[in-house]
Amino acid sequence: MNTYSKMPKKQLYIILFAVASVILFASVEVMIKVKDLTLYETWAKSTMGITESSFNIYVTAQLSAYFTKIIIPMILGIYTYLAYIKIRVNSLFVFMWSILIIGSLGYNISDLNYGSIFFYGYILGYLVLLFTVLSLLQIIQDSKSK
Repeated sequence: MNTYSKMPKKQLYIILFAVASVILFASVEVMIKVKDLTLYETWAKSTMGITESSFNIYVTAQLSAYFTKIIIPMILGIYTYLAYIKIRVNSLFVFMWSILIIGSLGYNISDLNYGSIFFYGYILGYLVLLFTVLSLLQIIQDSKSK
């Protein structure tokens, strides 16, 4: 009995669209944070004062946070595409990506940036990802019963 199932095209497109939206929200947010002088001055005053090298530290911190926000969705998008083309999916795929999505959602919620539209975009994108990945369980169960 084959436990690997072919991923439906509908789930592939939903996952790729949600991944793209999360990466888009993260990209626009980091552009705004790095280009806004008042955000930089607020950060510099609250941490160490404005120095010559503090802007480089600020940009590095923002880009590091950006990378940690997009690494899980980026790898999920690539792996999902490969699963659609060659690898196929099984229950382990659903379990591992559900845990990683929940962890990444928790990381983004821990920012507590309720005044930002991007915060809600992350939450919506990750919830779409989570429910879509969990919906694959039903497809896997249906293919097992055939």
